[in-house]
Amino acid sequence: MKNKKINREQERAEKRRFWERHIQMWRASGLSQTEYQRKNNLSKWQFVYWKKKFEQPVSSDVSLVPISLPQAMPSAPLSLVVNNRYRIEVSEGFQPLVLEQVLEVVDRR
Repeated sequence: MKNKKINREQERAEKRRFWERHIQMWRASGLSQTEYQRKNNLSKWQFVYWKKKFEQPVSSDVSLVPISLPQAMPSAPLSLVVNNRYRIEVSEGFQPLVLEQVLEVVDRR
């Protein structure tokens, strides 16, 4: 299993080198993209894909910017209406076990 993963990684690396080399040679050739593709029997769509991939700027200048968030408003309680008979309001910090027990009692009625 590990060998398959290594082989796939090697294949990807070789494919990347192949296209990187062709994109560089095309730029240096002075030929149009179509002429270069035709002369080298290259797929138009793969050429376009890899050309775009190599044109993307690689930036290592990543920085974190602090932002200030507004104070959280206290949330309104959650209202549960059971069978149009019972209304249970649950506010922040409730005990889930207690709510479960209340719902079990209400469900029996």
